[in-house]
Amino acid sequence: MENQSMVIMDSYQLKAGLTPAIVTLLPLFPILFYCVPGINSITDFAFPLIIISALLYILASICRTLGRDKEKKMFKSWGGKPTSVLLRQTNSIIDCQTKARYYSAIQHLLPDLCLPTKSDEEADLEKCDETYDSVSKYLRANTRGAEHQLLKCENEDYGMWRNIYGLKCISIWIAALSIPIYVTLMILGLMSYPFSCFGLALSFSEIVFQSFVVRERMIKIHAFRYAERLLETLDANNNK
Repeated sequence: MENQSMVIMDSYQLKAGLTPAIVTLLPLFPILFYCVPGINSITDFAFPLIIISALLYILASICRTLGRDKEKKMFKSWGGKPTSVLLRQTNSIIDCQTKARYYSAIQHLLPDLCLPTKSDEEADLEKCDETYDSVSKYLRANTRGAEHQLLKCENEDYGMWRNIYGLKCISIWIAALSIPIYVTLMILGLMSYPFSCFGLALSFSEIVFQSFVVRERMIKIHAFRYAERLLETLDANNNK
């Protein structure tokens, strides 16, 4: 079980930590592999590889913090955490019959927990959300096994997009600053025309991607998709 947990953790770090870092640094890769002194062939790239690895490690370490900072603001603009929003009596995203099954499963799993009523939510929604958040924490802690592969994938997808969003400003700045560097290197003849164009293409693509794809709406889609998959695990408990 311990080894299984390590695999799951490594898988999450790879997708939600390393992938956002790679996306952010992508415009710099041609510069590091082409312009570092002493690089004459594809087999002689130890130095730039070390630099890239160090930068990826640093970005992967901070992207989760930046992502969580953005997450707090997004939750506030969405009216609460996705799982809490979906569990609310006053919310109709999940139909009444399905939600009734979820409540029944929650009472079975957490018999000492008193689920809020609709009037409770109308009186003090913040306090009710604390109860729903407690349910979410319980489900996350008890759905880490191999039988929850779909849930794990959804969690990794959400973590990846959230962290890419957290690095959005850094990504755009890096891409924007890379453009004049590639142009200068090309004009001075320090970088071949095809390689410079490749670097420019990566830089412009990064800006377009970050500006038009990496938006709060995209992160919201993945956040609620993960929340829905998490709550669906309650049906499995109802069938036991």
